[in-house]
Amino acid sequence: ESAGGCVVAMAFQGGLVSRETVARCRALRCARAQRLAAVAGRRRRSSGASLLCATKDIAQQRSKVDVRAAEWRYRGFKVGYFHAGTDVSDERPSVLLIHGFGASSAQFRKNLPALGEHYRVYAVCLFGFGSSEKPLQGSFDADGNEVRYTFETWSAQIRQFCREVIRDDRITLVANSIGAVAAMQAAVDAAENEEEAEMFAGIVQLGTSLRMLNVRKRNWLAGITAPLAMRTLKIRSLAEFFFEQIQQKDSLRGILKSAYAVHDAVDDELLDIIASPAKDSGALDVFLAFTSYDTGPIPEDLIPQLRIPTLIIWGERDTFEPLQLGRALPALNPQMVTDFVVLDGVGHCPHDEAPERVNALVQDFIEGYCRAH
Repeated sequence: ESAGGCVVAMAFQGGLVSRETVARCRALRCARAQRLAAVAGRRRRSSGASLLCATKDIAQQRSKVDVRAAEWRYRGFKVGYFHAGTDVSDERPSVLLIHGFGASSAQFRKNLPALGEHYRVYAVCLFGFGSSEKPLQGSFDADGNEVRYTFETWSAQIRQFCREVIRDDRITLVANSIGAVAAMQAAVDAAENEEEAEMFAGIVQLGTSLRMLNVRKRNWLAGITAPLAMRTLKIRSLAEFFFEQIQQKDSLRGILKSAYAVHDAVDDELLDIIASPAKDSGALDVFLAFTSYDTGPIPEDLIPQLRIPTLIIWGERDTFEPLQLGRALPALNPQMVTDFVVLDGVGHCPHDEAPERVNALVQDFIEGYCRAH
């Protein structure tokens, strides 16, 4: 996966994992076990819950719209989400915001209040991320179904959330990075299901993940380095140390500034949004499961199958998903891709770096295409 691969690569290249760190791993593992034993039996308040409350307060300072935090159950597991503008019982369109790799619904802190003034807006945490529970890959849910962190899983989650929580049709999906791939998979799956055929009205893609580390797209260099990094991170003690290092404030700020071209947007609130869920039980295993997920759909598979209008927005300075490669996507389905908009001076997270511009583009897209579609 492009975003996850970039995080791993930057951490290794930046010296977070060196020869010396490998030698320290065994001692650190013992120290970590001792710390865990010392706090055994103490119940820690959910980082996702506290994060939702904190972000809710900040969001509501920016708008008169009431932004609320809530929980939903998916396959028996807790999933956190936000909603705004949902108290109005009118015919306003519904919008679902879907985050990218390592993020959460709280990253839409600047979009929920603004879009909630015009629409019924929801932002959901993908299963395994944010304030959602993080069961181990390969474990089983209450019905005996295996847990797998794949785009098929997230497609099923998105569609079930729409049926059970939003309870509307003609929903507009607004999604960043891997969230855009999950949104497309959901739209393709819904179109093949007679009962869900009218579920979605359109998609706004923000810096779509190109999945350059997928086995079908790797260049010769990635074909060598990606499997090597994956094998390295299978050493549990090394993976634990690496995961702890990228959560350190300075390290995380540096990684986020590689993703964000607008560095002012990398504030303490964002650091908490990204770092807090990483402390949850199972977070490391989800991280490892997804960074090693090198199969499954790529945009070139899904875009030609779309049957609903699609707007693609790209940051001109996106270092995770290069603009020149993104420009090729509209030609895959010119009938459905309404426009390809490049935002100057913006990186991989346009919704958080340039929220006013993105919110206006989303509103124009909904009014121009989704209401009439």
